[in-house]
Amino acid sequence: NQEFVVTMGGKIMPDAVLTIFDMADVIADIYPIPANQEFVVTMGGKIMPDAVLTIFDMAGRLVKTTKLTAAQTTFAANELPDAVYTCRIGCSSGPQVVRKLVIKH
Repeated sequence: NQEFVVTMGGKIMPDAVLTIFDMADVIADIYPIPANQEFVVTMGGKIMPDAVLTIFDMAGRLVKTTKLTAAQTTFAANELPDAVYTCRIGCSSGPQVVRKLVIKH
C-alpha cells in the first residue's frame, strides 16, 4: 500500500483521485511500416471502451481522430499523403501509447 500526495500548481489537493495504470495492460501497435495501401492498429491487453487513434503530422497538427471499436482495426492508407506521422492510441481517461506511422505510396 502506497500513499501519494497530489498537487496542482503547488497546492495540495486532498480530495483528488489519483489513478495509476499499469502500462503492461496497454499493448498497442501499428503495422506495416511503411504502410502503402492500408495500416492496422492493434490493441491487446485490456480493451479500453473509449479508445481512440489520434494522428498528428510532424508539425504537431491534428490530422485525424477516430474511435477504435475493436482489438484490431484496419485503415485505408490512401486517405493520408506520404509522410511520417505520430499516432496516439489510448483513451482520455487512461494511459496512452505513442507510435510512429509512415505512409509511402
